[in-house]
Amino acid sequence: MDSFNAIVRFLIQNTHMDIPHAIEQANPLFAAIVSPLYQQINPHELGEMGRYLSEIEEYAVRVMQRWGYADKSENEVSAIVRNLVWEYPSHGFVIDLDEAKELGLKVELMDAESETLCLKVLNNDDSYVWFGFPNEEVEQLNSHDESPCI
Repeated sequence: MDSFNAIVRFLIQNTHMDIPHAIEQANPLFAAIVSPLYQQINPHELGEMGRYLSEIEEYAVRVMQRWGYADKSENEVSAIVRNLVWEYPSHGFVIDLDEAKELGLKVELMDAESETLCLKVLNNDDSYVWFGFPNEEVEQLNSHDESPCI
């Protein structure tokens, strides 16, 4: 709708058309722009992906309410989950400690013992994907007695 409105405004401002005529002229131009995009979308696949994300959202709300977030209202938990599910582009998108706190997640840096246990688990199972810090960042974090793991 924003794109269509922009075309109508453009026509009104640059050609001095009245609104009904600008809308009439904007329709084919708008269709020519968006049709190639929409032709690439399979509505069944799009609906299926939406259902998967809704299912994930519902499970996440239930898990959070049951374990660790019982002190938050259902609306607060739903808002956190909605942000996590819908506002980030992929699982690979990094959410750092500060951003996680802003989202309302209960996070803290690991102590040294927990980090050691975490690394043992990760190093003994090839199915995990591990993202680490560049060496200088680890050294900087360790110099402040903070663990790089969250």
